[in-house]
Amino acid sequence: MHFEENLLATFSLLEAVHQTLPARVVVFASTSTVYGEATVLPTTENYGPSIPVSTYGASKQGAEALMSAYAYTFGLRALILRFANIIAPRAIIGVIVDFIRKLKENPNRLEILGDGTQKKSYLYIDDCIEAIFMCC
Repeated sequence: MHFEENLLATFSLLEAVHQTLPARVVVFASTSTVYGEATVLPTTENYGPSIPVSTYGASKQGAEALMSAYAYTFGLRALILRFANIIAPRAIIGVIVDFIRKLKENPNRLEILGDGTQKKSYLYIDDCIEAIFMCC
């Protein structure tokens, strides 16, 4: 599934854009999961090595590589945005959705993974969309 939705779809898009040049810019929504289990937080864009620990992260990393190769080879302007923890009112997956589900199941107990010292940043979907348009 991740192969088709990320790698194959990105390849198909890039081929179509390449055939209809000149394109202004191609924007790719990637993910912080390309970093894997990062040991430096907050994680900078040049963090390495980038070793994804999920097939989703690996497929996004592969798609980023395709974007980079097409940009270099064909003079395409590619913008890769690595999102982490986008929250939205109609979200159906993610940590916030999991917390809400757990609290509905048992309002007296909320299981939080880790030792309690971890930190996580969140970005509201409207702010994310505004940032995307500012980048383009």
